Amino acid sequence: MRKFYPVIFFGFLLVFLLLFSLQNYYSFKLFNDFSVYSQTIWQFSRFKLPYYNHVIFGRIFFLGDHFNPSVLLVAPFYWLSSNISILLIEQGIVTFLNCIMIYFIARRKSLHIITAMILVTAFIIFPGTLQPLLWDWHMESSSAFFLLLFIYYFLYKKKSSLTFFWAIIFLGFKETNALSLFLSVYGCFWKVEGRKNN
Repeated sequence: MRKFYPVIFFGFLLVFLLLFSLQNYYSFKLFNDFSVYSQTIWQFSRFKLPYYNHVIFGRIFFLGDHFNPSVLLVAPFYWLSSNISILLIEQGIVTFLNCIMIYFIARRKSLHIITAMILVTAFIIFPGTLQPLLWDWHMESSSAFFLLLFIYYFLYKKKSSLTFFWAIIFLGFKETNALSLFLSVYGCFWKVEGRKNN
């Protein structure tokens, strides 16, 4: 019976994250950032240069304002539907994938199933995880998935060239991600060195 706990847990979690991400769309509470990202990603999906309209500065080239080329990876979702809610569905799905990655890494570290699910729950209730889903669409949810892929490959697939590939994609979501990547690498090295000294 214990082996079904993760299936039940993650099944409930997927439904919760999708509904939680969509709730602002159905209550008409989306904000300005969403319109910018939605317009930009939609243009990417139609193979157009991404421009958006700014109230003060007029028509702005998106990659000139903020260099976030990795949002191009989200564009295929607009091939499934032209409804803007597809971005919120993507956000719910990628947050779910983040939870799967955290669980997978925890189990790889030989943590108990219940302990791994507690870690996932802590990640979900953390305000930095819930806030993007609660208020808008943000790149952090999508970029976190590639950071987790980087950490997994860095720890367990050290000879894989995909390690650098995930790092580059992660950096392409936001300029400030460089600090998060540095801290992640430092944390991984510190863990390895700590084991050697024990």
